[in-house]
Amino acid sequence: LSEAHLEDLYQLYQKPWWTQLLLILPRQRRDIPKMLQHSNKVVAFCEPQNNHLVAFFRLLTNYIDHTYIFDLIVPATHPKQALGRKLTETLLQHPC
Repeated sequence: LSEAHLEDLYQLYQKPWWTQLLLILPRQRRDIPKMLQHSNKVVAFCEPQNNHLVAFFRLLTNYIDHTYIFDLIVPATHPKQALGRKLTETLLQHPC
């Protein structure tokens, strides 16, 4: 992801309801590159018109029998586009 995408991702992390319920400190912008570096796979969709990141999730896996999806973010600003389903289909088409 580019620097602009990292900023888009940080902004996406500010919107979901579950980010407000975390009992830990809110995700910091400076921590995002390290978080991505330690993820096994990252799936993100960008708007074709402006290349802004609009949907995201990341995976951790042992490459044998367990894969965990983290931080599935599809903002309400993109309704009826089935982005969550498209993210999941992308994972299933390109397994770890």
